[in-house]
Amino acid sequence: ETLDSIPVDEDGLPSFEALADGDVTNASDQSCPSSPSGSPHTPEPEEPSLLKKLLLAPA
Repeated sequence: ETLDSIPVDEDGLPSFEALADGDVTNASDQSCPSSPSGSPHTPEPEEPSLLKKLLLAPA
């Protein structure tokens, strides 16, 4: 597969950026309830790596 196979939205940006934004929102929601439980450090390091995987992964 090539970069040309990635769907592009009206603004000319690859559509996976919109998907990444959604994942960041979900990850943030998951980290909120884990903060009072005393384990906020578990989801925090995973969020950037997950985002990097999504952005760097071939379509």
